Amino acid sequence: MAKQPLPTIACVAEDRTEWFNRVFTLATSVRNLGGRTASAPLHALFVGSMDGLYEVPLASLGVVSSIVEPWPCTKPQANKLRMLESPEVGPGGVLVALDCDVVVLRDLTDGLSTSAIRATAAWESPMSPQRWHQLLDDVDLRPAPGPWTMIGTGEQVPVPYVNSGVLFIPAEMVDPLRESWAGYIKRLDGARPDRELVFLDQIALALALLDTGLPVEALGQEWNFHTKKDLETAAAPPPGPVHIAHYHRWVDQDGLPKPPRYAPLVPEIERLNAIIAARRGMAPNPSAAASLEAVVQRAAKMVQRGGRAVRR
Repeated sequence: MAKQPLPTIACVAEDRTEWFNRVFTLATSVRNLGGRTASAPLHALFVGSMDGLYEVPLASLGVVSSIVEPWPCTKPQANKLRMLESPEVGPGGVLVALDCDVVVLRDLTDGLSTSAIRATAAWESPMSPQRWHQLLDDVDLRPAPGPWTMIGTGEQVPVPYVNSGVLFIPAEMVDPLRESWAGYIKRLDGARPDRELVFLDQIALALALLDTGLPVEALGQEWNFHTKKDLETAAAPPPGPVHIAHYHRWVDQDGLPKPPRYAPLVPEIERLNAIIAARRGMAPNPSAAASLEAVVQRAAKMVQRGGRAVRR
């Protein structure tokens, strides 16, 4: 049986220190906790520009950094479409397209598929089922064969409305999904109510999944777990160990993910934070964030000692 190739992991960032911290945190989690996927290619796409200070720390973690143009859209969330242009994913591979504010806590292999796009249903829908049906009529699309259940609210909607922060996309499906997704973003941009425009990328993604007919499978919330959410309001706790945690802006003064509101996950986040702190040259219980210059100096020494580095 042929060995499945490693996935290609990518994220999109902005040229600001807090975004660098997110990429650094994500990359540290992948390299230290990602199991078999710890050695997967990892790409960070910076929109518009990238401070040269970021390159050495990220290269020490095996991150290929590049600069991409902003996606032509009024909402910056559309920039994640750049991940579906670059990097190139080889035949039989899978693109793991991630938001920067997630961390990998386990091997990702079991969540991957070469025959279907995989993602977790969103926490809640920005539109009622009736509103979704109206939108489907507007764009001449039929509802999904079965309803999708929102993880947090339990509401059922007639489309594959998923959280676009964690997407597993087989190589042969990347191009058709990008083309359709981009088309719906262009069509909807500026033409929806403000509440819907906030989630423009995810609404457009749901329509693209219906339009292309590409197979899509729902992952459990352990593959995109929201650390800030109060699980008393959720339909159910994760059915298994959390593989990917999504902390959004739930960080402490040092930019490290805060302890989640789900007690079983607290030790895992604390373990990751200790690894990040050590790599950033911070004390185990730091009182202030290490400066970017300190991170650069530490990473440069690691590279000189033969640490992981790649060509930009």
